[in-house]
Parts: sequence; C-alpha cells; structure tokens
Amino acid sequence: MSDIQSSSSDPRFDHVARVRQLVWSLKEALANLLKIAAQNISYNSNVDCGVIQKQQKGSEEDGPRLDKAMEDVYAIFNQIELHLRTIYECTVQDHQSKRYLPFIIKDSEPETAVTYTQYIQTIKRHISLVDTIEKLFLEEARKLVSGEHGAHFPMQGL
Repeated sequence: MSDIQSSSSDPRFDHVARVRQLVWSLKEALANLLKIAAQNISYNSNVDCGVIQKQQKGSEEDGPRLDKAMEDVYAIFNQIELHLRTIYECTVQDHQSKRYLPFIIKDSEPETAVTYTQYIQTIKRHISLVDTIEKLFLEEARKLVSGEHGAHFPMQGL
C-alpha cells in the first residue's frame, strides 16, 4: 500500500484525486445538460402552443445542443470509469504482490534489508543508469571516430 501512496504524491498518477475532480466536472456537466434540456422543452412547448415560430435549422440563434451536452457527460463518465478500473487493477496488483511476494530481500548487512517493491525500484534505477552510460559511451565513440574531439580526452569533466 505504501507504493500506491508514494505514487499518489504525483498528481498525474493519483487516480483517486483525478476521480474526485471528475466528479465535480460531472456535476457541472449534468447541471448543464439539465439546463439545456429544460431550454429545449420550453422552446418546443412554446412552438407547439404557437407562442413563437419555429426557427430554421442552422440559424445563428440555435442554442446549445443537447447531443453535445450528452457527449460531454458520456466523456466524463468514460474518464471516471477508466480511472476507477486503474484504481482497481492497482489494488489487485498490490494485493497479489503482497500475497505472492511477501519476503524481504536482505543484503549481507541486516540494516540494508529492503522490501521487494523497493528492490524492483532500485533495479529500475540501475538499469536506467546503465542505459545512460551506454548512450554516453556510444556518443563519445562516434565523436572519436568522426574526429570531433581531436586530442582531447572525451570524458574530462567526469
């Protein structure tokens, strides 16, 4: 659970906070949808009663469209659904990792024991570092072959 909480510090990955924001957006979109629907009902009622003349389609005075407002509501519903599915999948994955990988990885010294998830994060950082070093070596080798450095040692600042 600590990994889910630690990743929640970054707002891009905090799905619960995103769902909370989307619920407020959904509230506003539903209010807008009901307002547009009420306007359309009122307009159609006035046209049926002969109070006003029906406007030609495509005129500039067309109000907000009901189908556009419905699409907005559906889009927000879809976003909420995706975030809730992601939350569920993260919870299942966390539960399964604790169930099937509950052990702690120990080094030769007992005070350096880390959990499996911390170990995986360390390995990912090491892989990223190795990739960066490999790219640096390849770039410097290319520069040496092309003669860009001349007599200078390519990694003087390191």
